Amino acid sequence: LGPRQEASWWVGTAVMLPFVIIGGLLIVRKIGREQMVITFLVSTFLATILYTLIGSGDIITSLKEAALTSPVFFLAFVMLTEPLTSPGTTRKQRWYGAIVGVLLPPQVHLASLYSSPELSLLIANIFSLVVDPKKRLTLHLRERLRIASTAMDFIFTPPSRLAYQPGQYMEWTLPHNDADARGNRRYFTLASSPTEPDLRVGVKFYRESSTYKKALFDMEEERDTITAAQVAGDFTMPKNPKRKLVFIAGGIGITPFRSMLKYLLDIGQHRDIVLLYGASSLSELAYRDVIEEARQTLGVKATYVISGSQANNTDSHIRSGRINEALIKEFVPDYDDRTFYISGSHQMAVDVQNSLAALAVSKKRIKTDYFPGYIG
Repeated sequence: LGPRQEASWWVGTAVMLPFVIIGGLLIVRKIGREQMVITFLVSTFLATILYTLIGSGDIITSLKEAALTSPVFFLAFVMLTEPLTSPGTTRKQRWYGAIVGVLLPPQVHLASLYSSPELSLLIANIFSLVVDPKKRLTLHLRERLRIASTAMDFIFTPPSRLAYQPGQYMEWTLPHNDADARGNRRYFTLASSPTEPDLRVGVKFYRESSTYKKALFDMEEERDTITAAQVAGDFTMPKNPKRKLVFIAGGIGITPFRSMLKYLLDIGQHRDIVLLYGASSLSELAYRDVIEEARQTLGVKATYVISGSQANNTDSHIRSGRINEALIKEFVPDYDDRTFYISGSHQMAVDVQNSLAALAVSKKRIKTDYFPGYIG
């Protein structure tokens, strides 16, 4: 840059627009911030129209400049969606997107101070800090437990009780040497209940696990630390305890349901819940102690669905096969009256949603657990 030039967002050009949109859509789909981005784009283009009308300008020209020669799409897909600065729940994310959108158009000014992408983001980040404080915890590993043939529980004791809702997740940062391309951050759902003093995460290990998971597995109890931050997620139970629910889990996707069932056990609350838990073998089922206690104490209707050859057909609670349309109809005959919660691998979630679509279950009654990826 020359001495009299200002830094500019090089992606704010018509030539780069297709690349920004295609790449941006992939990012947003990956990290699950679609509603925030849509709210932002609608807000900023409506605001542009309003400000242009007030200033008696040309609306078409203003919209073309906003779409083709401004960094609006780069801001939407890359800057706005940063998990470390944006709020952790959908409702707050919509407000966050709306604030940036309304403040972004260049017509916005206070005396001689005109708006900019950086300034609009700064104001929205202040909002985010107020409504959704980014608490960071440095935690020592207290205990490590094997919960299934391919999964471990990592139990940490925070300095004080952490406030969260059953089913939410946190970002876990574990610096380590020679980290691979997958980095040193992961998003793990809290398998613990808010009623428990410890924080518990269930982690699946693969034959070729990432350097992150190898470092996690090698942590020494009471010595090594990990950083947990930003409680987030909308995969939580409805406030109305009379709503009839179906929990569908695959593999380590049982973790949010462990949190919910343990919470209900600890507060003594009965809810009408059907649990379908799929795995390749009986040895891969995790948290059966909590599930069985919820069956006995709360009346939760739980069925284990085993896709391999180890299913015990003499046990009425174990079924061979996969969670598909026929199985859902069999174990959830009143599926028309229930809200479905799905947690598992991407393919498993897609398959179950397709089965529910075949049963004409409304998308409004389907919630899918989201955090950025099942990473090895």
